[in-house]
Amino acid sequence: MDLRIIIILAGVFGLIYLFKITNNFARIITGLMVVAIAISFVRVPEIAIDGYYLFAITQLLIIIYAFSYEDFSTNKKITVATIAFLVLHQLYYC
Repeated sequence: MDLRIIIILAGVFGLIYLFKITNNFARIITGLMVVAIAISFVRVPEIAIDGYYLFAITQLLIIIYAFSYEDFSTNKKITVATIAFLVLHQLYYC
């Protein structure tokens, strides 16, 4: 399966999920991720790279969110922050 199809499906899922989220900070993060996915498909390289930068910013926001949200258990905070860090690390090496 083409990677672009998976990314488009993730963007559509994020857009649908955006309307179900009640936490404002999580809604902002999800909205920014959807925008980052949309921008990354622009055919102009100078604009498409901004989508990757915006996606990296959302990963930093996810790390902040993981440690600031009180309802998360310690294990969940560590898991969410670790996954976001690994994605951010992978974006650095792309």
